[in-house]
Amino acid sequence: MSRSASSSQFKVKLSTVRGYDVQKEEGCLGVVGHRKFYNLGDVFVKRTLRPPEYRVRPWSGFVVEAGWQKNDHIRNEAACIRFIRENTDIPVPKVVCTFEDDESVYLITEIVPGVCMADLPEEKRLVVEKELWKHQRTMWSLRSNKIGGPSGIVILPGRVHDFREEYKDRPEGFNDMLKAEFKDMQYRTSDKDDFVFCHNDYAQQNILVDPDTLKITGILDWEYAGFFPRWFDRPWYKRFGGANPMGYERCDKDRIFSFLRTWSVNYTGEPSENSSSLNEEPLRVYRYTAEENARILKEYKEELAQEAARAGQQAEAVAEQELAVGREDSGGAAQEHNANHEGVAGTESDEVVVGLVKDLLLSTN
Repeated sequence: MSRSASSSQFKVKLSTVRGYDVQKEEGCLGVVGHRKFYNLGDVFVKRTLRPPEYRVRPWSGFVVEAGWQKNDHIRNEAACIRFIRENTDIPVPKVVCTFEDDESVYLITEIVPGVCMADLPEEKRLVVEKELWKHQRTMWSLRSNKIGGPSGIVILPGRVHDFREEYKDRPEGFNDMLKAEFKDMQYRTSDKDDFVFCHNDYAQQNILVDPDTLKITGILDWEYAGFFPRWFDRPWYKRFGGANPMGYERCDKDRIFSFLRTWSVNYTGEPSENSSSLNEEPLRVYRYTAEENARILKEYKEELAQEAARAGQQAEAVAEQELAVGREDSGGAAQEHNANHEGVAGTESDEVVVGLVKDLLLSTN
């Protein structure tokens, strides 16, 4: 596949990056969360961010650190892809290799041809859904008595990390709570093979399709996958958007936490009653109409514009403050300079400050 063609298949996924300046090297498609993506022609590279690459939220100024499990995400994805290839006929990328370098874990896979399911018209997406449901049933036929991925790594579903509104203005974050409570948690096994294999990010942007035959060519992003209760996995592919509750959908974050506490062997708190049930029906995923999808997309774009405007206003305020401080400093310097050297203007400080402000404005645009 050509470089341009393989880049286009990830445009929907990468367009969901919000509120960050994305630093791109050659071949870098973009940054999502704690991961960087590269297209190198014949292979696709996903790696975790290194500490110097952690980014700053423009609306708060706080540094966003990657979670404590950032490297385990990639390791779990590699193990899950290999497990699915060995045990099913579900189409997944072929893992070329994985390795760690300079605090970053790399996953290299072969390029998968196809277009993103989200780019297809609604009538074609309905055709693809039938095959997706077949593959989901195949995944659920794989069972285990242990929670987590095939290699033993337990990665919580991405929706429990969706804390933008609640925590976006706090220097300490939701990850701190998760780390404190769940980092060293160990889970007991079930007497039966109660847990089924769940993708946990089974959404349209992770599905690649042959545009002519409408056959699925690849299912991507297995980093949250593993053996969990069936209700962990939902058919997010039925509507626009990622694997997070939208609109009328309720978030089951508290339910997930309650379940994990119930099944842990080292939790000392009081879990909720009935939280250990394995066979509850999954919460409903609503199929949005074309009009509702358009409305959601419009609101999303408006939110992007508002965040960009806030970042611009913040940059202007900082620039004005720096300029005011510079004028005060240069004024004092000028008075002292004129006192010692009559007739000589002290403008060098002003020029330096103005130059710094211009650099700041350029870096924030």
